[in-house]
Amino acid sequence: MIKKFTSKFYTLISAFIIIAITSVLLYAYPSGYTGRTLKTSTQGCGSCHNHSANVTGLISGPDTVTAGQTAAFTITVSDPNRNKAGVDIAAKFGTLDPSPSSADLKLQNGEITQLHAITMTNHTVTKTFNYIAPSTPGIDTLYATVTSGTSAWDWAPNKGIVVINPSGLKENSEEKVFRLEQNYPNPFNPSTSISFVLPKTSYATIKVFDVLGNELETLIDEELAGGEYSITWNASNYSNGIYFYKLETEGFTSAKKMILVK
Repeated sequence: MIKKFTSKFYTLISAFIIIAITSVLLYAYPSGYTGRTLKTSTQGCGSCHNHSANVTGLISGPDTVTAGQTAAFTITVSDPNRNKAGVDIAAKFGTLDPSPSSADLKLQNGEITQLHAITMTNHTVTKTFNYIAPSTPGIDTLYATVTSGTSAWDWAPNKGIVVINPSGLKENSEEKVFRLEQNYPNPFNPSTSISFVLPKTSYATIKVFDVLGNELETLIDEELAGGEYSITWNASNYSNGIYFYKLETEGFTSAKKMILVK
């Protein structure tokens, strides 16, 4: 009699443990998590979840945003095997704000994450959020880590954003003739010309960045007399994709996007 009772007792304990572990997996971080994107971590959710190619994330939105302005972006999470999703979205320089239409999202520690486990329809879900660009022009990056179901996670491709001057902005009488032109040709292979105008003698830099915001090359880094200039960037050592170039000088910064197609 004692043996039978003991056997049943251990069976119940084992069942309870299995249910508890499953519950933890199913509802791990149901109310959100932050600090898991490539902005701050190379581990992602690896401490408690499995890195899986089945779950995918994609950030969509404008490539160019005016300094200080708000733009709408979306995050899409898909997984053919699961029906629950989670997100962690971060900006390198700008600020984020959940869209009023996305009741499943919230702001936590300056990043956007889920308010609760997000239900996917037909194994996919898309949510809208707002990005507020920094007050100064330059290059920004959006990062995201997505999860699905009980334990799968992956990084979404980083989203590069060019932050531009507001139209007609003139901080002083000279800035109106500072100018950075669109590279030509664009798309290009493998060389392209970058033209710019300085209204007076200025110390100027022109740098090239990849879509992740990593600095690749410095094309100009010196004092130049006022005038019109054109330089050539040879990208034969780089792969296809989107790149950015930024002119920075006294009281003026401007950045533009260029596309390398081999």
